[in-house]
Amino acid sequence: MSAAMRRTPGPTDTMRSRKSDSIVDKLTGTLTRKKKPAHENAEPTEEDEALEIEIEGRESIDACLVPALANNLTLDEGEIRRYLTKESSEDRKVRELISLLIYWINEELAEQRIVVRNLQEDLFDGQVLQILMEKLAGIRIEVPEVTQSEEGQKKKLELVVQAVNRIVSPTEQPKWDAELIHSKDIVAIMQILIAMVLHFRAPIRLPEHVSVKVVSST
Repeated sequence: MSAAMRRTPGPTDTMRSRKSDSIVDKLTGTLTRKKKPAHENAEPTEEDEALEIEIEGRESIDACLVPALANNLTLDEGEIRRYLTKESSEDRKVRELISLLIYWINEELAEQRIVVRNLQEDLFDGQVLQILMEKLAGIRIEVPEVTQSEEGQKKKLELVVQAVNRIVSPTEQPKWDAELIHSKDIVAIMQILIAMVLHFRAPIRLPEHVSVKVVSST
């Protein structure tokens, strides 16, 4: 999570989403951006900055989709991690969905000058999720002071997730939990964000019929 002076560019066409029995409603949308020609040695323009953000955004999506197994991840005994399959990680709709979710969060939190670039790295500790939920629901979530310890992060995240669940999934067992989110499970993070998008009727269009396949590592 970092600060920025301008808002992340987003889709040129948006509409309000509707609730559905499916976790992903029948919604579609794309992200596009054009860049004006720039002269050599010219000062950076807003269009240049917009292009840089777009490139960084694509790199962030790749970071969300590349399994951490490739980075020699060490798991604790009994720990299970889920990762998208290669097929799902290359799926256009999955990549589009992640891009739209990042865009939506940044639009909602632009006044706080919060910029999310990677769903897993920026949401796993619950801080951004808390700020987003408080803004959307107009509530205050009482959590302990910011802590750097893993145990403290988990306790704070648990309180935030409970607050989200009470509002967006009061009668159904959610498909996500604090443990999954804290372990940077991309599927759980997408699921809780999609539930928030649908509940609060966010003015974005999500790709329809998105499905993902995962592999587990123990």
